[in-house]
Amino acid sequence: MKVSFNQTSIGLSLQSYFGGSSSFMENNVNQPFNFTPQLFPTVHVGGMYLWGFAEMYFNLPIANLMPHTVHAMTYQFKQMDDVGIKLYPWTLKPNTIRPYFGISLSQIMYRQKFNDDNLTGTQLQKVNYPLLFGVSYATSSRIFEISAKYNWQNHYNYYTSKTEFTNFIIPKFSIGLSYKIYKDFEKHVEHEPGHKIWHEFKKHQQKNSFFVCLGPSSSYYLKPSPYNTLIKPYLGQHLNTKTFLEYSLGYHIKKWNTSFNIDYRNSISTLSAFGTQQNFTTHAFSVEGFKYLFDFHGLIPFAGMNVSYDKLGVSENEQGLSTMNITQKNVYVGFNLGIDIKFDQLKNFTIRSIIRYYPTMNVNGLGNSFSFQQLEVNYLQLAYHFKQRDNTKEK
Repeated sequence: MKVSFNQTSIGLSLQSYFGGSSSFMENNVNQPFNFTPQLFPTVHVGGMYLWGFAEMYFNLPIANLMPHTVHAMTYQFKQMDDVGIKLYPWTLKPNTIRPYFGISLSQIMYRQKFNDDNLTGTQLQKVNYPLLFGVSYATSSRIFEISAKYNWQNHYNYYTSKTEFTNFIIPKFSIGLSYKIYKDFEKHVEHEPGHKIWHEFKKHQQKNSFFVCLGPSSSYYLKPSPYNTLIKPYLGQHLNTKTFLEYSLGYHIKKWNTSFNIDYRNSISTLSAFGTQQNFTTHAFSVEGFKYLFDFHGLIPFAGMNVSYDKLGVSENEQGLSTMNITQKNVYVGFNLGIDIKFDQLKNFTIRSIIRYYPTMNVNGLGNSFSFQQLEVNYLQLAYHFKQRDNTKEK
């Protein structure tokens, strides 16, 4: 049976977590408690690659369906797989059952809330790398899956007041059920496993064309800020921004197999605890160029650089009164890596994922230093080209 090199998958999953514990401050005494079971429906977007030997994906949690109230305190817990990869020892193809193993980059969020904001703690944000195990059953267009996740990193500190902290233990194991549909948009490109793939590299062919892009992004801060570490440890560190939309206008040059575009992003990250709130904001315009490396069965990786003009801001208030407001404008150089997925059945469209790295971003003011060193990750960007592709080679 022939198996396609890449197929797109979309679906829903239900993730459950058992275990976990922490404590909260009540009448100046730490009260221990155990987590109730956690239940998360999530949206899955991903793709099957390497003729069914691998799957790459990301999950978006919809909501936590279980109540979490202990006395006067309500706690919030969320774990989501931003990016994951699963490997199948035997290819997953129609009418087969296959085990898999893998790893994911997962984001932990935890918070203790009270009706009084002066008692409410920060939203703890951490990144860990759980191990994945499971079994998948595939039909000709659907995948049913039983999954398990092992959090080998599961102990963290959480501040229950401005000066006191407790141990926070996340559930070590989770199980889940998934239902996905998958489709091969490149039906004319089918090969048996073991095909000499290096001979399939083809230069990305496309007419010179303007294009526009739109898609959800998030930024991940890579270094702790000394101010938060030394002066406001109870706030924690900024880990990532809220999801924001990225807008792009660009032009593709067929002769050079290169694209240039202008981007705009506007992001915010907020920390708040015990009556203190701190915001990191970014308004960015950038010009970037990237070179396509090769076309491998509709997967087209690229690399490049960008120059970004950023307005960075740090603001803070205590009990509603402003205690800090720093704004800094500067030009930064970043590096790009990404991949396009083209579909011959959708002539004018490509799906793009891109990562930008800014190693020198920071804000200094009032004798304090705040790190903005970050990775910008655009998970799923839709690019529309105003001219259809031309698959003929230039003479």
